[in-house]
Amino acid sequence: MTTEEVVAALHPPRLPVGTAALGPGALVAAFGLGLLIALVLFTLARPAFRARRKVAGPSDLIAGLAALPPEARPLAAARLFTRLGAAPPESVTARLYRPGSPPLDAAALGDALRAAWAAAAPEARRGARV
Repeated sequence: MTTEEVVAALHPPRLPVGTAALGPGALVAAFGLGLLIALVLFTLARPAFRARRKVAGPSDLIAGLAALPPEARPLAAARLFTRLGAAPPESVTARLYRPGSPPLDAAALGDALRAAWAAAAPEARRGARV
């Protein structure tokens, strides 16, 4: 028996003629199903591609404060202490409200910042930035 004879001996399909053909409704359904599959894959893969920001330590924050211009340091230091949930040291508040005050002492500011960092909650540490 040849291939042509086998094909000729087969029964015709039992589906309606319109179902066996690829029409516009089937194309729209396939497109929608593809979009749903892409949405599920995107939702599953999204956490793997999220940008993770490194939590800055106290030394990074002190270096960031040192990089600022001298007139911007007191305000940035006050904001940093507020984000850490600690009151700014007297030297920072004096510099904020009395511009003629002596400049900020980097060593004292660093010690106060390390103490505020140690007492801060983990959420506050993640939000601390200069």
